[in-house]
Amino acid sequence: MSILSKTHLALAMFAVTIFLLAYLSPVSYTSSDPTYTLLTSQALVEYGTIKIDDYKPDLGSVLDSDARLKTVNNHTYYFFPIGTSLFVTPIVWVANWFGLDMRNVEDDAWLQNLISALISVALFFIIYRICIYYLSPENSVLLAAIVVLGTALISTIGTALWNLGSETLFILLGLWLLIRLEHNGANRADPYILGILLFAAFLSRPTAVIFIIMALLFIAFRQRSYFIKTAVTALILLSLFVVFSKGEYGTWLPPYYIPGRLGTGDTPFILTLYGLLFSPSRGIFVFSPMFLVVATLLIILAFKMRFRLPLLLWFGVVWFFCAVLSVSRFGHWWGGHSYGPRLLTDVVPALILITIASWHLMRTKLSERTSHWLTALFLILATVSVAINSFAGLFNSQTIRWNGDMLSPNIDRAPQYLFSWHYPQFLANEELICSRNKDYFKTSLAAQRIVLSPYQLGQPVAPQEAQLAMHLAPGPNWFLPTNWKTQDQNERKHIASGNKIYLPAIFSRWPISTIFVGFAYQKGESIDTLCNPANIIVGPAAFAGKDRDLLLKLTMGTNTPENIYASLNGTPPEALSVDKQSMVAELAISALDLLPDQPNWITLTFSDQEISGQEFNGTILPAIKALSIEDPN
Repeated sequence: MSILSKTHLALAMFAVTIFLLAYLSPVSYTSSDPTYTLLTSQALVEYGTIKIDDYKPDLGSVLDSDARLKTVNNHTYYFFPIGTSLFVTPIVWVANWFGLDMRNVEDDAWLQNLISALISVALFFIIYRICIYYLSPENSVLLAAIVVLGTALISTIGTALWNLGSETLFILLGLWLLIRLEHNGANRADPYILGILLFAAFLSRPTAVIFIIMALLFIAFRQRSYFIKTAVTALILLSLFVVFSKGEYGTWLPPYYIPGRLGTGDTPFILTLYGLLFSPSRGIFVFSPMFLVVATLLIILAFKMRFRLPLLLWFGVVWFFCAVLSVSRFGHWWGGHSYGPRLLTDVVPALILITIASWHLMRTKLSERTSHWLTALFLILATVSVAINSFAGLFNSQTIRWNGDMLSPNIDRAPQYLFSWHYPQFLANEELICSRNKDYFKTSLAAQRIVLSPYQLGQPVAPQEAQLAMHLAPGPNWFLPTNWKTQDQNERKHIASGNKIYLPAIFSRWPISTIFVGFAYQKGESIDTLCNPANIIVGPAAFAGKDRDLLLKLTMGTNTPENIYASLNGTPPEALSVDKQSMVAELAISALDLLPDQPNWITLTFSDQEISGQEFNGTILPAIKALSIEDPN
């Protein structure tokens, strides 16, 4: 078999692998920011407009309250960039012809999944074409596969139709043309094509402006006529977009494209920079550690060559740092509910450029022994990178739950956990998520961000009250969580027990006296157990410390017989039996075991079954409907 045919076979095998991994992945973010991307495309197909007003009769009031939508001049628009919606309109037209409807959640998710998988494959082929200018065909295939499977190019782009997907696609195509120009292989049409690609990247996501500026500066330095043709093409398209925006929105650019919308956060700059580069749940060098070897190689080459590196290599370095600095200014720099360094996905092409250019120099500038050691280390860390992105990022559903949709803390309200090496997202599992949930409430109590009101004897506590804990005000991003295991409970006796609580959402409602730890705070009359053991924290009890018998009552329900062991403040556990949908389980306790000036912990251990965290509808997991401590007399 010839070298060429072996290369083609390897390309085909990796392409199929990448497609299947992305397409079959159970991890999906199709219901997050990309939700209305395809519905906007369908509006173009059916009504010839990007407004989605015509779908209000079908989608109802959700269109009026969804943060992903924006009302402008009494018309409803998808808030996020319209580029992706425009580019996939032909695909949606075909899907509609086959009977799919983007108003249907299942149809929308399926088509998002298909398109995102195809984009991941397209990225693989483009990266291969870029690598071939510097490396052998075999090495080019291998490196292209590694940088797709081991980065956010698969763990972000392969999980939903993010606007980052089309933006990165156009950026890589533009980078390919720049490299072709550098190797004197440019065609006559390339400047015009590059101009179109630069505008398309901006239309997909305005953060592409950094690459656009860098690309224009590069070609201005390299070839003046090329620059003029590219710039004029891009400016003509931009002018048409401005005219369209003025007519459609009444502003020179759509709301999402206006830089002023990006608020600055309160995270110190140096910590944000660390978070984007090295934090355990968003750091790009943590989720793709193979690039640490590339950074090391670049530093070695820079000193060895006295910083006289090729222009394209400097292009990649400056591009990378400018992009990281740009994201660091964004108040929501961690990218919300996502996996890893999502907001740095469009910066991966810069790292790819640095990698291939550095590897090309390594063969002539470094010794064979040093080159072999660096290559071996790169391949080892590449294996780790693939495991983090293609396995954990695509097939570990706990990485979604790590963001805190069902089990506190919500990462947007407690971003300090982005810096905790005790709870890295790529290692998410039930035990880790439940441990973090307990740590969150313990830390909040210790820091007096939650101060429970005294529990009154006989006071019933319903899940509706417990849900108020979800509205805990966000803490400082740089507040690193302490390890509660090293803190003795007696060290926190100073915590006040008055009717005081740091929940700004509560004004006229009752103060909170109880927190449920290890339970899902869903809407409804009950809350489901997600952790084993689970805990109920009850406020200080003024009636504690007296020699009197009391009764702990738990209104619970389960579809299967369940042996539950309850313990109060570390006392020996006693068995409760729950065997029907709704019942009151009673446990005799002593007031001597209650604390008058500290929160009281009731621990529930479930012995008959593991709490899988897979079902949130109360059909399998034990549910709590009410709690009270009463005088048996």
